[in-house]
Amino acid sequence: MSQKRMQKKGRRRRIRMLLVLLGMMVGTGGYFYRGKRIAEAEAEETEMTAGENQWILYGEITDIIGNEMELSILRESRKQDGTFIAAGEQKVYQIPVGTEVETKLGAITTFSRLASKDRLKILLEEDGADGCILKIEIVE
Repeated sequence: MSQKRMQKKGRRRRIRMLLVLLGMMVGTGGYFYRGKRIAEAEAEETEMTAGENQWILYGEITDIIGNEMELSILRESRKQDGTFIAAGEQKVYQIPVGTEVETKLGAITTFSRLASKDRLKILLEEDGADGCILKIEIVE
């Protein structure tokens, strides 16, 4: 084999090794960047809290047709006006179109994802006797 051929072969080998190392560095950097972004997203998750004229209700869907759902209340809840909603009570709510529904995995979807036996955490706003649904979170 000639000297030029061997030099060319050595150069190609070095270039390949350089490309492999460069690919490994980029892949590793992407992996750590992705991990950092996931950690930041988890840190940004906020607990649903009630503001002024709002309250949180825990219930299990016993029946749902379209945007109307019947709930069995799981925990006693106190409304802003001081009245209580007792555990075991049945309530019927209309879900406003466009209401955010957060799944167990944190994805935001619509009420079409809801089904019987879903356990929910619901943020309601004082609006008449039963309140108006602002946000729904599937907890089980």
